[in-house]
Amino acid sequence: MGGVLFALVRLFILHPIVIAHPTCVFHSLANDTDIIGLASNMVPIFLQLQEEFGTLRFSMQPMKFVIWYPYGLD
Repeated sequence: MGGVLFALVRLFILHPIVIAHPTCVFHSLANDTDIIGLASNMVPIFLQLQEEFGTLRFSMQPMKFVIWYPYGLD
């Protein structure tokens, strides 16, 4: 039951973020979500996710976040 509840909470939180960032692709499996898009979109998305999860007293693990850019971050 807890897994279903978590999935619904995640859907509830991700839906407005997906709408707000139509150029990004959100791929979710179990409790991991990959966000594919411009590096400049990642900080606003992260902050929005952190705020939304925090409102519901869920926590995020920032140390698990990775930004990958095939051309380097120079």
